[in-house]
Formats: sequence, C-alpha cells, structure tokens
Amino acid sequence: MQWWVDAAKLAGPAMQVVEDGSVQIVPDAWRANYMQWLQGIRPWCISRQIWWGHRIPAWYGPGEDGQAVVAHNVEDASRISGIPVDQLRQDPDVLDTWFSSALWPLTSLGWKGHPDPMSSVPPGRYPSDVLVTGFDILFFWVARMMMMGTHFTGQAPFKKVIVHALVRDETGSKMSKSKGNVVDPLDLLKTTGSDAIRHML
Repeated sequence: MQWWVDAAKLAGPAMQVVEDGSVQIVPDAWRANYMQWLQGIRPWCISRQIWWGHRIPAWYGPGEDGQAVVAHNVEDASRISGIPVDQLRQDPDVLDTWFSSALWPLTSLGWKGHPDPMSSVPPGRYPSDVLVTGFDILFFWVARMMMMGTHFTGQAPFKKVIVHALVRDETGSKMSKSKGNVVDPLDLLKTTGSDAIRHML
C-alpha cells in the first residue's frame, strides 16, 4: 500500500502567507518560483520502501486485507481497532524524507505529535524570524515546512526566507559530500583567511 497526502489542500495556506506578506521571500524573484510550484502541486506519495527512516504510523490486522489503523503507537492501534497488539503488524514503509523534514520547525522545538503543537513549543520560539537556504530546496524543503507549519499551527514557521546561490566546484557541479567534491573550509582558512572566504561567498 502507498500512502498519499492531499498536497493541494496543504498548499493553499502556504501560498496565502506569502501572498498576504506574512512571509517574505528574498530575493523577490524566488517568490514567483515558490508560488508556481505550489499552484501546480499534485498528490504527494509519502511512502518509501527503504530500510531507514521514520516508519509510517499505520498497523494492519491479521490477513492480507487487514484494515489499516493509523495511530501514535501499536498500543493505541490495538485500542482503536480492538485487535490484540501481537496480531497487529506495522506498515514496513517509511515516510518520505521531505515529509519528516517538513516537520523540523516544530519537532526541533520539542513537538512530539500532540494535537496542539504550540503546547510543547517554548513561548516566543515559533515562528522564527529568518530561514536562510539554497534555491535548490525551496520547493523540496521550504515549501513543505510552510505547508506543515501552517497546517498544524495556523502560522508559517518563519517570517522571512532568504534564498542564496550554491557553492559549486571548478566544473560548475554542486558541492556534495557524497560526490566527494567538497572543500573543507577550515583548510581554506589556514591558507586564505576568513575575509577572503566571506567576500568570495
């Protein structure tokens, strides 16, 4: 079974906070890009068949066609379904990385899924003021944090999004640890100093 999210339903409030000026995207050119992505959003498959990640919180009863029960844990699933714990099996899939990451503004402040996220967030910590990020994850991460934040709290997770370029290698490729084309900034500091690095960026 694949689990899907009605992303269009979540996108509406995430667009509204940009349209009404509650959230500013800088430079402004990226605002249109953000809006275009959300206006054309499609249902989001959040199931991933990989061995690591946050497991989908759904349990099935006995048999191949067991009814799915979504709950915080297996004990809750048993209570809701009336099926003994030892007869329930959890969905083997994990949540899409961007789905889990979209909850970062809340989970990093202590939210653990309580129906009222703000009850576990320290006063004055949400929303934050500024998010600084590369343009390559404006849709994958920023838009999804906006969707989740507005859905669970009624307000965007930050007031301003500053979008910057990417640091690239000598061939123009994005620097990536997995590609092995990164430079250790501490090594650069030893040879060029911090001012040269700061002005280069």
